[in-house]
Amino acid sequence: MFFHILILAPLLSSVSATSYIGCYQDNWDRVLSFKKPDQILTNSPDVCANLCRASNYKYSGVEYTIQCFCGDSLNNAVKKPDSYCNHPCSGDKSKMCGGWWTISVYKNQGIPACESKPCQNGGTCDDTQAGGYQCNCQVGWRGLQCETRIPACESKPCQNGGTCVDTQAGGYQCNCQVGWRGLQCSTRIPACESKPCQNGGTCDDTQAGGYQCNCQVGWRGLQCETRMPACDSKPCQNGGTCVDTQAGGYKCNCQVGWQGLQCSKRRISACKSKPCRNGGTCVDTKSGGFKCNCKVGWRGAKCAKRIPACEVKPCQHGGTCVDTQAGGFQCNCQVGWRGAQCSTRDEIGKI
Repeated sequence: MFFHILILAPLLSSVSATSYIGCYQDNWDRVLSFKKPDQILTNSPDVCANLCRASNYKYSGVEYTIQCFCGDSLNNAVKKPDSYCNHPCSGDKSKMCGGWWTISVYKNQGIPACESKPCQNGGTCDDTQAGGYQCNCQVGWRGLQCETRIPACESKPCQNGGTCVDTQAGGYQCNCQVGWRGLQCSTRIPACESKPCQNGGTCDDTQAGGYQCNCQVGWRGLQCETRMPACDSKPCQNGGTCVDTQAGGYKCNCQVGWQGLQCSKRRISACKSKPCRNGGTCVDTKSGGFKCNCKVGWRGAKCAKRIPACEVKPCQHGGTCVDTQAGGFQCNCQVGWRGAQCSTRDEIGKI
């Protein structure tokens, strides 16, 4: 077996800025990971500390008289009583340099903890008075060394009920509620932007985030979606009755004496011209015309036609009727009857 032997003169300005931590059980995994030359014939706690300090290690450890180990942390360290580290140092017999698979560990307090740049992901490092360090992490990172990414959604960036989804790139995406938009759902979408008002209605946004439709004549409803019956507005005047049409309009049935789309114009009486003849009386109709109530013996639209007197069959008992020029009638009675209407029995010749 070959050994590398290193003899160091005590020129490496002996470091007193070390503190003894204790005696630890060592193994093949090593409490301190980095080993200096196999054998140091001038080994001592200060000599080993100088070697480790030159490589910016926080800890140094001496073992088996001639061995020196360095590291930034203690691995699987199991502390033992100091009596287990009872081998005198090869370079200073007054001091102990570990033992058989035991190591005397020292902390090199003279090395600034931040010198090893422990802070990751852009974090800045501050040395502490206790010889340690504190990392000031960039936004989005946390942990002793800023090694852990903070989920972007943890800060609850999505506003107004939006739901947050972390992205693989370390950012986030907000799924906004209806009526909101923007990276953080902070911008209200004007309700009128969706053009909710139908049938020509105009839209006004409200302070509450909703909208109000100003409907065109003939329409109503939240979105002007319902046709308003034309008769709802009561357009017919002067007692006219209104009828809605299938086309969405209306028709006015006017009272006698009125006319026009809304029965607003007074109608000229059809009876003014006295159309009824032969004593007939005139009555105006709703349609704007007239009606003649004829006297007995007359008929027709204007009572201009005489009614034949025989038409009512005035002659009785088989008498025959003859109209006269004067508008009357004459009955020719059967034998045995007499009278204007053959209603009287003839007694002449009776035995």
